[in-house]
Amino acid sequence: AGLSQMLGALLGTVVVNQLVRGLSAGYVACAALVLVAMVPFLLGHVERDSRTAVAPREDEGPAPATARRGLREPDVLWTWLSKFLVVLGFALITQYLLYYLTDELRVADPQRATMTITAVTVLSAMAAALGAGRWSDRVGRRRVFVAGGGLLMAVGATMMAVVPAWPVALGAALLVGVGFGTFLAVDLAVVASVLPSARDTGRDLGLFAVATAAPQILAPALAVPMLALAGYGGLYLLVAVVTAVGGVLVLRVRSVA
Repeated sequence: AGLSQMLGALLGTVVVNQLVRGLSAGYVACAALVLVAMVPFLLGHVERDSRTAVAPREDEGPAPATARRGLREPDVLWTWLSKFLVVLGFALITQYLLYYLTDELRVADPQRATMTITAVTVLSAMAAALGAGRWSDRVGRRRVFVAGGGLLMAVGATMMAVVPAWPVALGAALLVGVGFGTFLAVDLAVVASVLPSARDTGRDLGLFAVATAAPQILAPALAVPMLALAGYGGLYLLVAVVTAVGGVLVLRVRSVA
């Protein structure tokens, strides 16, 4: 799942920067890609009725209290907050990358530079996701990988804030990609482990979907006043704090190693 998300980010960047011209054409192309991507799933996936698979037997009694608590269950809450903050940090980096390269670094070709940075981030994230996922399975540890991913992203964001230069931005993109790929791969395992009951899997996964989608909306509301007050340096220092805290919060989860 993490690999598909990163591949989608790379494909979208290539489409809007190289294959189409103009803002309207870019949105139309992205909408068309979304529709095309849905077709194989709709035609090739046979969905079974999950209600019969998890329906409780008459002698099972009511669902456990932890299954009904959702985000009020501490491990679920800490995992949700961790995902929310790390995704928020990544959204702040990516949504304002073009403007950072244009206004702060003043590169000659901002669109090509954006595609280069995105490619470095995505490819390193894909490699890290594969490696971290297997390593995590081998050693039987989850939380340390999630925390380490958030901290790596914080280091990359700090580099962008403190030393605004093109070579540094490339190195920062590598660190952010490795950190986010590590986080994505192992955080999914943590989420699967803390879900309290198969009866409410749809509800609980919906809550975690909010932790992925809401930061994309919140990012501009945080970035605009931060840019006005402290510029790009302040913005990326904020990213460093957010991703570091998001990574470390998973250490509060007690039911996962």
